[in-house]
Amino acid sequence: KGELEGSVKGVLRAVYEESLGGVDWMLSINGAEVVSHSASYDPCEVEKGMRVFMCRAEQVLNKPLQLSAETIIKTDATQGGAMGEQWMQLGHCWAMKGTGGFVEVRLDRPVEPTKFVLEHAPSRISFQGGTSAPRRFRVQGWLSGDLEEQRETLVEGEYLINLDGFNAHIQPFPIRNAEDGRLRQIDRVRMEVESNHGNPTFTCLYHLRLYAKIPPLPMTFPSS
Repeated sequence: KGELEGSVKGVLRAVYEESLGGVDWMLSINGAEVVSHSASYDPCEVEKGMRVFMCRAEQVLNKPLQLSAETIIKTDATQGGAMGEQWMQLGHCWAMKGTGGFVEVRLDRPVEPTKFVLEHAPSRISFQGGTSAPRRFRVQGWLSGDLEEQRETLVEGEYLINLDGFNAHIQPFPIRNAEDGRLRQIDRVRMEVESNHGNPTFTCLYHLRLYAKIPPLPMTFPSS
């Protein structure tokens, strides 16, 4: 059963990656792991009296996806959608507390990033009308063991959404210096959200894609 499940996941992953045009290194199925993040939004904090107890009990029985930062890396073809559309399901996101925050992800191996993609559900059908989507943000990358001053800003910009739209918001961002061929190797990614589109309570992250080249292995020569 385990071998069959692994084979099916492998086929689905290959189909998914082909549909996207490359490997998404920010998926758990590709070895990504959340290692640090800011506080999650907890709806139970605004409840009072017995409602607090009932809210906590419900969370224990059925923990909401929105409380787990790992939700943003578990959005692949093996979890629901036939073609990797799971993250487009309404509410399949991580809700960070307030108007901004951060998430840090460790990749499976060192890669040379070429493109970053940010995604969010359609505004017209999403909770709060898309106001919880991130706006100003920055993405940093580095190799494990690097000093903090060695961290490089890969992307810095603004995520633009149509608050009246019915389509999912998928916006690509080029990696700095990638067009010049000056790619650096990274195995850590940190996204910092500085603001959202108007929601004062929480900011939702659906999925972050990272496309990259795998650096060539160093040449080795047999000893004589």
